Amino acid sequence: ILFEHCPFNLGSLFQFSRGMLDDDMRKLFLVYQLLKVMNEFHQKGIFHGNLKPSNLLLGPNLWLSLTGFKCHVPESNGTDSINIPSAVEKWTNGQMSNFDYLMLLNRLAGRRKGDPNFHPVFPWVMDFTAPNRGWRDLTKTKFRLTKGDEQLDSTYDSDLPHHVTDVLSELTYYNYFARRTPVSVLKIFVRANYEPQEYP
Repeated sequence: ILFEHCPFNLGSLFQFSRGMLDDDMRKLFLVYQLLKVMNEFHQKGIFHGNLKPSNLLLGPNLWLSLTGFKCHVPESNGTDSINIPSAVEKWTNGQMSNFDYLMLLNRLAGRRKGDPNFHPVFPWVMDFTAPNRGWRDLTKTKFRLTKGDEQLDSTYDSDLPHHVTDVLSELTYYNYFARRTPVSVLKIFVRANYEPQEYP
C-alpha cells in the first residue's frame, strides 16, 4: 500500500510544533477525522490496536492518515443464527449452564475472549463473606459493597470526581493475563519498564 507523503505525525507536532494546534478549528478538524475513521473501522469490526500520536500521520493541510496497525479483525460472532428464545428456555430449564448462558449474552453484546476492550463480563452475585455463600446485595454496586459508602462518596467530593467502573480496564486486563501476554505488549499497555516480579 502506498500513502501520500506525510511530513508530520501528531507526536512530532506535539513535541516540536505545538503552535500549529493553537487554533481550536485545527484541533476539531483532527478530532473529527479521527472519530470518523475509527467509527468506520469499528463498524466493520476492525480495531487499530496501537493508536498513539506517532501513528497519526498528518499531510500538509492536516489531513489525517493512520499507520502502525496491530490490527485485530474479529471472527464473525455468529449472532445472526442464535435463537434467543430457545437459549433462554434451555437456560431456565437447566439444559444450559450459567457459564454458557452468560457467554452467549456477552457474545450478543459484542464481547469476545481475547479482546482487552470488549472482554466478557460476568456479574459478581455471590456473597463470599456469608457462611452459606448466599447471594450478594444486588441493590449496590460491587465497588460500594467492597469499599463502602464513605469511600465511594469521597471519590465524588474530591478535586477530580471519578468512579471506578465494575468493568475491567485495559490495564487490569493485561495485568490478569500478564503470563500469557508478550512483554512487548505489556510495555505498551501496563508500563514501559518491565519488572517481572510486579506481575501476578
